[in-house]
Amino acid sequence: MLRTRWLTIVIFVISLIVYGATCARTVTLVDSGELILVCATLGVAHPPGFPVYTLIGHLFSKLPVGSVAFRLSFMSGCFAAAASTFAAWIIAQLIAMTETPTSSPGKRRASANTSKSRSFLVGQSSLSRTTFAALVPLSVGLTLAFSVTLWRYATVAEVYSLNLALLAATFWSLFIWRRAHQQGRERTWPMAVAGLLYGLALGVHHVTVILTFPAIVVLVWRTAGWRYIGSRPARWAIAMMLLGLSSYVYLPLAAARQPLLNWGDPSSWERFWWHISARQYQVNLFSGDVVAVWKNLESFLRLLVHEFTPVGLALALPGLAWLWRRDRTGAWFVLLLMALNIGYTINYDIAEDTDAYYLPTFLAVTLTLAAGWRWLWERIENRPTPWVRILSALIIALPTINLMAHYRQNDKHDDQIARHYVEDVLAGIKPGGLLMTLDWQLYSPFLYLHHIEGLRPDVTVVDVNLVRRSWYVRTYLDRFYPAMMAACRPERDAFMEQLRLFEHDEPYDPEEITARFTALLNAFIEFHAPEREVHLTIPMEPNVGTRYNWIPYGLTFRLHEDRQVHLDPPPPLHLESLLVEPRRLDEVARKKIRPQYALMLANRGRYLAAAHRYDEALKHLALAMKLMPESDLIRQFIGDVELARGHRQAARAAYRDALRLNPSNRVALQKLHELGP
Repeated sequence: MLRTRWLTIVIFVISLIVYGATCARTVTLVDSGELILVCATLGVAHPPGFPVYTLIGHLFSKLPVGSVAFRLSFMSGCFAAAASTFAAWIIAQLIAMTETPTSSPGKRRASANTSKSRSFLVGQSSLSRTTFAALVPLSVGLTLAFSVTLWRYATVAEVYSLNLALLAATFWSLFIWRRAHQQGRERTWPMAVAGLLYGLALGVHHVTVILTFPAIVVLVWRTAGWRYIGSRPARWAIAMMLLGLSSYVYLPLAAARQPLLNWGDPSSWERFWWHISARQYQVNLFSGDVVAVWKNLESFLRLLVHEFTPVGLALALPGLAWLWRRDRTGAWFVLLLMALNIGYTINYDIAEDTDAYYLPTFLAVTLTLAAGWRWLWERIENRPTPWVRILSALIIALPTINLMAHYRQNDKHDDQIARHYVEDVLAGIKPGGLLMTLDWQLYSPFLYLHHIEGLRPDVTVVDVNLVRRSWYVRTYLDRFYPAMMAACRPERDAFMEQLRLFEHDEPYDPEEITARFTALLNAFIEFHAPEREVHLTIPMEPNVGTRYNWIPYGLTFRLHEDRQVHLDPPPPLHLESLLVEPRRLDEVARKKIRPQYALMLANRGRYLAAAHRYDEALKHLALAMKLMPESDLIRQFIGDVELARGHRQAARAAYRDALRLNPSNRVALQKLHELGP
């Protein structure tokens, strides 16, 4: 007999081995750098602060193995493996509860004992109900473990695998309580544990957790009735949930210590509330129109198919219908989980981690997938033995297919893109120089590499977007760049006064605050120029550095006061990992990092062409085109260079290629018209 505890060990060990082999050894893109820094130094992360993740991450950051970044990535793998394991436990409970749903508890136990020796086809198959009941949770648990989204967040430093593990553990505790209640046995501990786990989950990513509350209420109500809410076990659950929720006390305590990164500075009640309510992100909710919402829904459906393969999804749909017939309460639980999670996410305009918000939905889909296997089993129960063997092979094949299909995409063990991006940007900046950027994909990994690994302590790096937040000016810029901030004190104070009005919803003049903001940024430039270098990345805020000559230099524009031609050779770039096939790059690297390299190579090519260095210009543009073969602008630039050096046929071909990619490219159309047939 395969026992559940051994089943759990198998799922956890297999998935953790795979995660350990594929997790990132260094910092990655998006929020990874910021979160690693916060965990390692006990700081305050971006809203809502993630106190539970920070405290657990701090423990993992002390592991005596690998880099700090690797330790936090490995932590994600541990909790993703735990989430898959708890999902299997839930499925085991679900299968047990749906064996004979209409019988009494005594009859149900007798039926279960009888079924232990029953095969799919007595005398012909060796696959018993007991083996099936163990094999399905194992298969579905590993299918979830190797699904593309959970695996992605199991290999990088992010909050989502911990969040899903706590949610899955909460649901498992609730299903234990539900089964015991249906059998006429009342247990207090499962509800108390569920309450504590739910409260802790609220201390990780409260939005996706709160969205599950209606499903939990319906599960409890349909199982025990409304009166149960006032019972002793329910009161224990509420008390334990509040205990878990008290983790947010960490935020003001951490802020009082003045940590290295003190996002939002939640040291006062007002700022504490702003932070945990994610006030700065609320504008993104329901900000899209119907077209945007529909587009998000289409993206979700494509992701769902990719998540569990078409075979898995084809089983999940009849599985949901089967669950509706056999366990109406479980079906309502699953439907509410998915409906609220999907409805919220498709209406929330978020950037790179949209797929992670769907993880509770994917957890719910695993329950319908398990029900789908149960439904399929009933269809072939009385068929010949080959059908049983085919079913067994399919059950084993599904997680194997997910593993093989998603391995290359989620293998981050040699992912150096974020590190190389930061190194390439900083390579062209001399000691004492200033870099100003709007690129979070650059600044987040920089925070880790700079403060934890000691990369380039001799440069000043400013995140222009964060300058819009008073906490960043007060707790970070003032602390780490005191000379610059002292020299810019008039501009700083004038902007901070306008920012105070904005942050407190008091009347303010938008033009005035924009002018003060721009003046402060230009003051940073004036403090460094001309004795020290000033570099900007693009895009950049309007009216910043406009009196200077912008020279494309590597991945930045270096500002010069003169109007001379500067042809200093830029530093070499790490391009090998960006030139691989697009499917091996994640979405952020493919859509943000690679285009940034291509754009700056193209700008360098145009600059060289303006200096009549045509051969060098074409080399840069050819390399840019390798990075972005779908860019019509790069082909247009190639046409401009070919035209400038008198190669009319080559220019005509380049302009035609540009129009083929983008028929609305007016410059290419005009140039082609001027060249004639």
